[in-house]
Amino acid sequence: MYWEKKTKVNSVASLVGRDRYFMIRSHLKVVYDNDISNEEKASNKFWKVGPLLKSVRTGCVLNPKSETVAVDEQMIPFHGQSPARQVIKSKPNPCGVKNFVIAAPDGLPLDFFFYQGKGDPIVNDTRFEHLDVGGRAVIRLLENIPQGVSVYMDRYFNSTHLLDLLHSEKGATGTGTLMKNRIPQDSKLKLDKDLKKQGRGSTDQSVRSDGQITVVKWFDNRPVILMSSKEGKLPVDQCRRWCRKTKQYISVVRPLILKEYNSKMGGIDLLDRFISYYRMAARTKKWTIRVIKHMIDFSIAACWVEYRRDQNELGTRKRDILDLMQFREKYANYLAYGTKEESDDDDSNFESTLPPPRKKPRVSHPLDVLRTKNTLHLPEMPTPATKNRCRLPGCSQTQQE
Repeated sequence: MYWEKKTKVNSVASLVGRDRYFMIRSHLKVVYDNDISNEEKASNKFWKVGPLLKSVRTGCVLNPKSETVAVDEQMIPFHGQSPARQVIKSKPNPCGVKNFVIAAPDGLPLDFFFYQGKGDPIVNDTRFEHLDVGGRAVIRLLENIPQGVSVYMDRYFNSTHLLDLLHSEKGATGTGTLMKNRIPQDSKLKLDKDLKKQGRGSTDQSVRSDGQITVVKWFDNRPVILMSSKEGKLPVDQCRRWCRKTKQYISVVRPLILKEYNSKMGGIDLLDRFISYYRMAARTKKWTIRVIKHMIDFSIAACWVEYRRDQNELGTRKRDILDLMQFREKYANYLAYGTKEESDDDDSNFESTLPPPRKKPRVSHPLDVLRTKNTLHLPEMPTPATKNRCRLPGCSQTQQE
């Protein structure tokens, strides 16, 4: 669509032709295969895009750290053959490559790594060998995060063993939802039917004997179980919930642990939403192309989050802050044309770096849609002033006798 007449995007079509773009994309590579050793190919399934992942990860690690972080999975949509394709039915893009990400609550990524599938050790440390995949992923993502942070995660990662290790090894706290089969045996929580009788907003809490871990069950339309080594039930507040019976919003009592979880857990989901707005679509069978494009989208979305954070700290008016589409367009123009400050002498050097204008496509006269419509294809009635003159605007040629 970038090159079609009706939907043409000049900033793209004036730089590269359609056929040349697809030729470049089909041959796009990040490494020379012969430069990679057999040992590295066996240990890293994503060696074909290794330098790109390393470059983007270096930028994420250099981002300013936050006292509160969130850990979650990110799916790179791809349905073809890949070395470590995963399927998570609960995700908007259930099939693709799994990427574990740690981010600030506003969506700024701080670190990530690609999951290589079954058999991936994730961390090579005997202290964490009893953790499941989610627990080891949290430990690895915290390697470059300062001590004492508060980690928020969903039920795929959260467990009692993980919270104990976060406290002892990282000096960190953890909060998240919890699977029913991971509820500590000494937690004596009320049954779901008992909380349902008490109505929406009913809460039950269980604290471990050493006071380090709290399990809270909160009933809304259905029970929600959370476990934390930082927050508990108190103090409670009010939240708005939709009531199907009365067809209006009502106030429901909400515990502190749920309030903190909802406000600080959505960083990765926010980043995913920014990427999905203007994702570079690609009908390709090569997983490397899909990963390369995703990492470009990932980087631009992260840059925009950091740009917006900086503008808010400077007190810039909201209407003067570029939205995501404007930011992407400005960034694309910078990559294509550079800036005037980069020129050596004057504006003439800058203009010389611009690509030559492409020739305008030939358009038949009259247009095909008018050529056989009624009698519009007939010549105009000549007048003494325009006798034997071409009827096309701007043409001064006359008919040859």
